[in-house]
Amino acid sequence: MIYEKSLFTADLRSDRKTMLKLVIEKKRMQMIYLANITGLTSKKTVKCSQELDELLNLVQNVNHAQ
Repeated sequence: MIYEKSLFTADLRSDRKTMLKLVIEKKRMQMIYLANITGLTSKKTVKCSQELDELLNLVQNVNHAQ
């Protein structure tokens, strides 16, 4: 039973990483779009960039915790 639980936990971790990567890619595309439309220094682009930074920090923390 412990073996099955560890596999399940590993699958959940893998699914979370995959989902996080998708969210990061979507945010990155949004930032590029905003930068092209509103400019690199617009408030919308900067806010989106900061949100992307937070997501990337999350990934780094997850990877560091392992």
